[in-house]
Amino acid sequence: MKRVYIERSAKRIVLCDSSKFRRMSTARVAALQAASVVVTDAPPPADLASALAAANVDVQIAGF
Repeated sequence: MKRVYIERSAKRIVLCDSSKFRRMSTARVAALQAASVVVTDAPPPADLASALAAANVDVQIAGF
């Protein structure tokens, strides 16, 4: 169902706190390029930031 929601969405926003960076999941729901925006609490590591930029994914750091 998650894949169907992603396919039908005009804008795909990923909410991810920085503790999730560099963690592997047991299931892949979508490719990095499927995201439109990533909202997180801290800047991602340099290699992930580069991959997000190459995939045209906007990264927004939430303020407190």
